[in-house]
Amino acid sequence: MYDQDAFSKWLKIDRIDEKKGYCKLSLLVTQQMCNGFGVAHGAIAFALADSAVAFAANSIGKMALSTENSIDYFLKIELGDVITVETELLEKSTKLIKYIAYVYNQKKEKVAFFKSTLYQSSKEW
Repeated sequence: MYDQDAFSKWLKIDRIDEKKGYCKLSLLVTQQMCNGFGVAHGAIAFALADSAVAFAANSIGKMALSTENSIDYFLKIELGDVITVETELLEKSTKLIKYIAYVYNQKKEKVAFFKSTLYQSSKEW
C-alpha cells in the first residue's frame, strides 16, 4: 500500500515498524510543513496518524476506508521536530475497525491523540 501512496512519500514518512494490524511511522518537520507562526500545521500530525492507521487497518487483509477521524493536540510541533506515531487496534467487527494513535515528538512527549473508525470492505488485498 505504501508503494502506491504518493502523499506519504511526498511527506517523506519513514516506516519504523509494521505488523499485521499495527504500524509505527515518523517524519521530520520541514519548513514547508510550518504555518506563519513557525509551528507545524495541524494537518501534518493528522496526516501522519491517518497514514499509520490506514496502513495498520489495511494490513489485516481487507480494504479499509476511514469513516470518521478526529485528533486532539497537546503540544505544538516545531520546525526540526521528529514526530512519531504508533497505532493501537481498539475494536474490530465484521465491518468496522476502531483505532487510536499517539503522536510523540523526539523528546517522547505526547503531542497528539488520533481516533479513527474505518469501514472494512469485503474486498481482499
